[in-house]
Amino acid sequence: MNVKTRDYDEEPIVITNYSVLYESHLIMLIALIGVPLLGNKIYNVMIAGNRITPDIVIGLVIWIYLLYLMFWVYPKGFKKKKNFFIFTDKFIKYHYEYIAKDDADIDLIMDTDKVKNITHCIVCELPDSYGRWHYLSAWKLYRKSSIGVHIGKVTLFMRYFMTYLLFIFPSKLKRLRNLEEPYSLINKNLFIQFSNRNYFLINIYSENDYDALQKYFATHDIFIMNKTHFIPHLQDQGWFVDKEEIWEDNLKQKGWK
Repeated sequence: MNVKTRDYDEEPIVITNYSVLYESHLIMLIALIGVPLLGNKIYNVMIAGNRITPDIVIGLVIWIYLLYLMFWVYPKGFKKKKNFFIFTDKFIKYHYEYIAKDDADIDLIMDTDKVKNITHCIVCELPDSYGRWHYLSAWKLYRKSSIGVHIGKVTLFMRYFMTYLLFIFPSKLKRLRNLEEPYSLINKNLFIQFSNRNYFLINIYSENDYDALQKYFATHDIFIMNKTHFIPHLQDQGWFVDKEEIWEDNLKQKGWK
């Protein structure tokens, strides 16, 4: 009996990406940090009779704007047109929409035969879910880089780690529980590295999605390595590009929507 092979052009794998939605949690963290500072100033105005100064007005406007982004813009944009990955026979495409701007929709496409490595990672819900990975190990980069790069890496680590620990991790546990999926999927996210040093980050929320991707890559003679990153070793996230940065080309862009 012949086993029918899935036609990925006719029936592609579609994986919803929740990273942009989770970015609103970082805004929530910033807003919460500002509450005591802003509250103290407003308290002094109302109780102590202090004057309303420009910094109070500006702080209040910024705080209201952050709440607007957190509760309206990000959730609305995500529900309106979800960010997702599509796996066809020859291409992996990421339909990417940053918040709710129509002119920010773009399809980023990589050839499947350009996949170099696939490993697991835990903290995978980063804001963009694509970029460049560094060819140096973390320790080699530390030895070869300047103090500015060290500060940038530590800052980014704390940003992603705190956002993940306080918001993404509890939310993901809740989602897995509601979907009756195993908690072991926490560390089954995929860090797909391409030969030109670009990468895609795939958030895994179901065993069916994970199994489907395993079969997809096996069909293309690509196998997921038995290696797990905590946070992928990224290069272009942040405020620096160090002297060791080398890459071949950028992701293909298939036109602005």
